[in-house]
Amino acid sequence: MSMNHEVKLKNWINILFILIAVILLGTVSGIKISLYKTSQSEYLVEKTNTIIQKFKETLKLLVDAETGQRGYLLTQNTAFLESYNLAIPKINSNIVELNKLLESDPAQGSIGRKYIALSEKKLKELELTVTLNKAGKSKEALEPVVSGAGKEIMDELRHEAEDVNQAEDQLLQKRISSLNTIRSYQEFIIFFSLIFSLTLLAVIYLFLRLKLIKPLSSLVIEINRVANNSASQVIQLTKNLSQQSSSIAETTATAGEVMTSAALANEDANVVSKIAETAKLTATEEMERAKISKTESETLSLAMSDLSDTISVLASRIDQIGEISKLVHGISNQTNILALNASVEAARSGQYGKGFSVIAQEIRALSIQSLTEAAKTAENITEIQKLTNKMVFLAEASTQKTLKTAQNSYQAELAFEKLGLSIDEVSIKAKQVALNSTQQTTALAQVGGAMRTLKEGSKDIISSSTIAEVNVKNLLNIADVLKKIS
Repeated sequence: MSMNHEVKLKNWINILFILIAVILLGTVSGIKISLYKTSQSEYLVEKTNTIIQKFKETLKLLVDAETGQRGYLLTQNTAFLESYNLAIPKINSNIVELNKLLESDPAQGSIGRKYIALSEKKLKELELTVTLNKAGKSKEALEPVVSGAGKEIMDELRHEAEDVNQAEDQLLQKRISSLNTIRSYQEFIIFFSLIFSLTLLAVIYLFLRLKLIKPLSSLVIEINRVANNSASQVIQLTKNLSQQSSSIAETTATAGEVMTSAALANEDANVVSKIAETAKLTATEEMERAKISKTESETLSLAMSDLSDTISVLASRIDQIGEISKLVHGISNQTNILALNASVEAARSGQYGKGFSVIAQEIRALSIQSLTEAAKTAENITEIQKLTNKMVFLAEASTQKTLKTAQNSYQAELAFEKLGLSIDEVSIKAKQVALNSTQQTTALAQVGGAMRTLKEGSKDIISSSTIAEVNVKNLLNIADVLKKIS
């Protein structure tokens, strides 16, 4: 969905929610008002019923009080006062309550005012006659009964009671009708609100389905497709990184072994250098002895014997140098192969293996140089071995031919000079081998460090790819949820 489409959709949704809020507010307000009016009407209906009941009860109590009054006045029997005494307090209480009810209800108007006034008048007449009779003035007390004034009040009260009941019944019916109208209005509001709310919800659902759910469905499909592709790529990347990590571990172990071999080669080269120096000193001494042996045959014979032994030792040392040269040659070959494998692994590592590729190329160059130097050293050793064999032959001939000592000593002197030069060259080559071994050790240490760094980096990448795989799975779950919603 485009940005404009999203903005329009948000605006429409805001408008719909505002409309729903206004309608709900109006509905709730209407229901509250109708409930309030309903409670008011119910109160008025109940109040009107109470007033009607009070009117009827007051009339009945006045009749009971009048019956007790007449019986007492005519018979002077106080037993009749029982009903009188029960009715009088209730009549007073009803008159007070009716006054309050009528005053608090303006709709009553003048209804019942005359009735209350007649009730109060009849109550005074009853109380007065009874009081006079109790005071011994029975003649004055009987006058309202004999003259019929009390009866006239009662008849008028009954007639007024009929009018009051009729008026109160009409008011009651009116209020009941108003209550029923309000209840019908309340039911209509609730029903209309329910229907309108359901209709509005249906419209909102259709609108959202048209504007949101359909685009959301296409978005879910696209998310699902991208998530599946990402999951496959992340899984493949994790497998490749795991394989690369294993290869790095193997290369690191191999580099450690080569470092150990290079260290041993360095030590052997140092030994060769020391042996060469010793051989050089021996050759120099033998040269001096050869000069002396020109005049001293016996001394020369003894010297030749010592020289033969020394040359034998030298031959064995030179053989050792040959073995060391072969070892250096083998190490150089292994280093060359390791450098080639490291170059391949660096190429497979892509951008992360560029620095490692440079180091591998340097190692390969050093291994090639070591091979060249080892070949030269082998050639020198071969030449030294030939010279040594020749020296042995000369030494044996000198011991047998003392008379030719001078000539042989001269030849030995020349041979020792050449041997000294060869030994110098061997010493130089041995030092060069030692230097190359040191450089190889340093380079391999750098390779090991680079490998460890690359291994740590691959671990971080594997961890990140694992997190990415979890995130992709979560994205797939979200896509499934959205798909179910849509």
